[in-house]
Amino acid sequence: MTTPAPVTVNVRDFGAVPNNTDDCSTAFRNAIDALDPVRGGTVVVPAGPDAYLFNRSVIVDRPNVRFVGENATTTVLETRLSIPPLIFGVQRGLHASPMNPAHWQDLHEIMPDLPAGQRWGYRTRAPLLTPLPKDSRTTDNAIVTLPASPFSLGPADGPAGWTGLTQFTLDFTVRNNDGAWPTATTTALFGAVDNEGLPAPFVAWLGTGVGGFVLVFDFTTDDGLWRQIRVPVADPSQALLRCSIQFDLTTGAVATWINHVRVTPDLSFVNDGWGERPLSFFRNKYSPFNLGTISPLSNGASGAGDLPGGLADLTFAAMRLSSTLQYVVDDNPTQRTAAGAVTDADWWANPAGVFACLPMNQPATMTRATTPNTPDLPDLQVPWTSSTNGPLGYGLLIARELGNGDTIIGDSLEHLTINCGRVFSGPTNYGQGIGVGFVYSFRLDDVVVNFGAQGLSSYNFGVSYPVELHRCDFGWQTDTAVYVYGQISRADRMNVRYYGNTAVKAVRSTLSWHDIFFTDSASCESVVRMYECSAQFDALIADFESPTANLPSDSYFWASLASDSGPTQLVFRDCQVGTCGPEAVAVRLVSGDVNAGLPTPGRNRGWCTIERSFNTFLDRDALAMVAVDGPLWQGTFQGPAPARPELVTTTAWPGASARIGLNGPVPPARTVARPAADPIPDLPGLVGYYSAEELRLPTGNGPRLPVEGEAITTLFDLSKAHNDGAAVRTAPLYLSNQVNGRAALRFDGDGWYQFPSMTGTTGGGTLFLVTKGDPLVDTAPGGASLRRYGLAWSANLLGAPQAASASDWVVYAARYTSGAKRILDLWANGRRYDTRRRDINGDIKFATPLLGSVNNGLGVFNGLVAVAVFVDGGLSDPQVELVNRFLLHQHDIPV
Repeated sequence: MTTPAPVTVNVRDFGAVPNNTDDCSTAFRNAIDALDPVRGGTVVVPAGPDAYLFNRSVIVDRPNVRFVGENATTTVLETRLSIPPLIFGVQRGLHASPMNPAHWQDLHEIMPDLPAGQRWGYRTRAPLLTPLPKDSRTTDNAIVTLPASPFSLGPADGPAGWTGLTQFTLDFTVRNNDGAWPTATTTALFGAVDNEGLPAPFVAWLGTGVGGFVLVFDFTTDDGLWRQIRVPVADPSQALLRCSIQFDLTTGAVATWINHVRVTPDLSFVNDGWGERPLSFFRNKYSPFNLGTISPLSNGASGAGDLPGGLADLTFAAMRLSSTLQYVVDDNPTQRTAAGAVTDADWWANPAGVFACLPMNQPATMTRATTPNTPDLPDLQVPWTSSTNGPLGYGLLIARELGNGDTIIGDSLEHLTINCGRVFSGPTNYGQGIGVGFVYSFRLDDVVVNFGAQGLSSYNFGVSYPVELHRCDFGWQTDTAVYVYGQISRADRMNVRYYGNTAVKAVRSTLSWHDIFFTDSASCESVVRMYECSAQFDALIADFESPTANLPSDSYFWASLASDSGPTQLVFRDCQVGTCGPEAVAVRLVSGDVNAGLPTPGRNRGWCTIERSFNTFLDRDALAMVAVDGPLWQGTFQGPAPARPELVTTTAWPGASARIGLNGPVPPARTVARPAADPIPDLPGLVGYYSAEELRLPTGNGPRLPVEGEAITTLFDLSKAHNDGAAVRTAPLYLSNQVNGRAALRFDGDGWYQFPSMTGTTGGGTLFLVTKGDPLVDTAPGGASLRRYGLAWSANLLGAPQAASASDWVVYAARYTSGAKRILDLWANGRRYDTRRRDINGDIKFATPLLGSVNNGLGVFNGLVAVAVFVDGGLSDPQVELVNRFLLHQHDIPV
């Protein structure tokens, strides 16, 4: 007869000793494994004279496990490393297929000069341990994810992390296990990327570009510009590549090496301002750093915008990041430091300046399987180091197919303290206090979480709910106390103190938080920062009283619109905040981070309700109670508003709408003030000006207005150039009263205008469109042109993604400047949202331009056009701004 599993176990019975000396991770692992694999049970953690020490994280991958201490003061789980003692909601593989330890590959197999059994790399594909007859997969696929580490948060030079870095060296070794690198497709390598597909701050991949096969390093700097360095790889048949990139963000100096030999990088896509003004990296807001793919998710299960995705069979044999320039650059092409030539072993070490390194010095660590008659499982952990004598931490090797079906149900922690480290060591703290993946009905009750970069820290997986925090206390985290991803999060009666950039950081989640007290921070930007979340807050108080406190520099609450889940809703009831920086606000509502603030079907509106909040102690010198950046946010304030600061301000450019109503209706959306006169006819280089409202058709008795629904076969030019357009195929139809009482032309998918007499001589150009929908415009079809087609603008070979709305009227502007600096600038509703520069890019031409659908019939436009303006040459910023403002006002388009 089989002995039933116990309902309750005591960790002391498995060898755990609370003396803060003996490693208790194995004892906790064995105590968990003694419980029933389905029903779970209670793990009793008695109080002791000191803490239970963990030298490795324990992955709790079975359901209904309760960890219960005697009380949150005397029962302490602690690590000396930058790791969480406990990780919940992460399977060691999948329910259907345990992870193969062959993902930890002996590097002797790919680097024969290295002795066997000395170093282990990380392979993204391995054979399945368990056949899956209903699954077409034949391999076990995995990536390395490194949350709350120096790879994701940047060097520990200061609380700014990546934004404080001005010199950078990247070294890595990677092998394509299928042999030669594919040149017809791209191969994603590693990096951090956000939900909008923006490098955060960098990613790397391999592919074929102009000039041949290249290593591509995409990164974003603090001015918001996307930049790219391309490193030529002369021989893609070499499966094993050793790659280095080092650059100075202040001077713009760049040096690159392939297989320890210096090569000349292509800097033609490095964008405007490089080497001309001091720069630093863009801050990583929430993204994990992954090896093996480019994805905002910790399991790599989704793509990343225009960046390469997918998963190749790769082995990573080295990965190292430095905040200094590591290598000598002179006439000698051999890669070397001041100490001599570089070897493979150098990249597993931590000399001065190295802030993140994978030492590759641990094979798979196996633990007992959670169910009988199944193989033992690796504990998933991947070590990293930071600085010569710095902390050791662990990332995870995660199954790429990990999904909602692998959710762990019903785990909880009660009456405990969790310490990620023993003392607050400032910005050098990394690691998670508690790691959370796919969980259902997960709960913390009377739990204290101290130190680390993040207290309760989510892996970027899918949806977890509910995650409940009751009577908990978080403090001394250097990034954020609570990081929430994809959760329904509920919290009450909680204290959060002395945190980093934020107290709470939430992404694509729903929050319901009540009776919370926030106090001083070391480097506060916003107390609560929400990316694409809905939330309700009741009885929250944020009080900064310490003379050494860093007051919120941006806001107490910051929120952006959801991108794919309909309206975003925020509710604040009986919440009060106090002192802050002079540019800060109580609530900042953002729509312009994505798509230039234009609505899309999934990202259309935000609503903010404020009741009896922020009107008692808010700093009188604050910028405002609420700041909005466009008309997509609206809402109401109920209660007596403070005399100072003002209730609401708009922060967008040009900016007009501030739609928070005071004890009444929501103010209407507004457009900008009218310029003195129409500036378009006097623009230098104007070669075409077309307006449906001003359209007149010639007759024997003089010009006449078109009739409703009339086909317009000739689009007459209002400029002195007289470059009239001729309709091709189906002529667009005239419709009156379409936008602010003004007419527009309706294109029905099979028609466009050609402008056969329009030419240009400058090599540059500026275009303006007032449209509803996404028409094609092309200054030289089939040639070097400035055009808008599909999902992008392009000028000759220089391209950029477009901001667009299919539902609203928008004023679009694009400018390409020729000459020594060749720059493509893009605007939507007066807001400049992208800049791309490539000085070796060619001129653009005006040669029979077209407007409407694609002239090969493959791309169609079904929508409306009110105005189109063609200018030969790049206008100045003030000229573009003036035309944008005129068109916005003329068509009453809110901003």
